[in-house]
Amino acid sequence: GKIELAGEPFPIAERIDTRVGHGDFSVSDNGVLAVREGGGGSGAGRGQLTWFGRDGKKLGTVGKP
Repeated sequence: GKIELAGEPFPIAERIDTRVGHGDFSVSDNGVLAVREGGGGSGAGRGQLTWFGRDGKKLGTVGKP
């Protein structure tokens, strides 16, 4: 068999922090995606660990920004 894409593409995250050679994201074997948004590579920005459901709705946060 072969693999084919199906459906219309849609964004799942914005402003992914990227540097030469890598991006701040990871995908698990079961399809869970973790991303680091913003930042611009300096590490000086404040972040907030946030959980989202598969439907894109915010479920909650962990700790302080």
